[in-house]
Amino acid sequence: MERAASAGVSHILIPGLDLLSSLSAVKLAESHPILSAAIGVHPTEAATWNNSSINELSALTSGASGAFGASGSSSPSGTSETLDTPIISKVVAIGEIGLDYYWNSTNQELQKDILREQLDLAARTGLPVILHMRESKDSQHEQCAGDLLQILETWIAGLHLTKNPLVKQPGVLHSFSGSLENRPPWYAPGFLYRRDWPVTFRNTQARQEIIAALPLDHILIETDAPFQAPHPYRENVTTILCTPDC
Repeated sequence: MERAASAGVSHILIPGLDLLSSLSAVKLAESHPILSAAIGVHPTEAATWNNSSINELSALTSGASGAFGASGSSSPSGTSETLDTPIISKVVAIGEIGLDYYWNSTNQELQKDILREQLDLAARTGLPVILHMRESKDSQHEQCAGDLLQILETWIAGLHLTKNPLVKQPGVLHSFSGSLENRPPWYAPGFLYRRDWPVTFRNTQARQEIIAALPLDHILIETDAPFQAPHPYRENVTTILCTPDC
């Protein structure tokens, strides 16, 4: 924390990848004032999803006496680990959620169903979403982007219909890969776009063109630590300390 503060970092968001890491993110966020947590099940962890998952995530946003119900209830790991203090103030987003077609380990239809459930949770709680997407083999055909945007369009339409204030700032698209040719469908109104460090690489002209086309107030810079260190740190493990220099 001291190193981050000395580098000019004033706030750190810790995302969850599954139920257990979401609980860990909340507990860690409770330990320091500059930390906040996001909770959710990442698409590559979809196999961990079960009938109680959405209720357990919902409990993390509700400030219940225990993280997953009353004191002594089971955590996602099957232990009796709980939190003793309300957690709603430290949970600021639902994420990291979305679709990932790069890995073949998770059924795509299951990913979509899980994403829809977590988007519904975001709508009920008023928490913005952190969205992940990755194409199969990192290709440019954009099937994953198309599927994600179709789901988002339905969700956003529902927010408008119910006059949900979340519609004004629904969330951020993390490392989103679209194209200038397809800008109308992939440029989702209201969303911020988080670009990770490959945009600094010399062989990523397409990514750089997309960034140049976006309004500055719609762009966020992220570390995606510990992966994808930026130029000129590509041979190193990336940390939040790289952000001020890039």
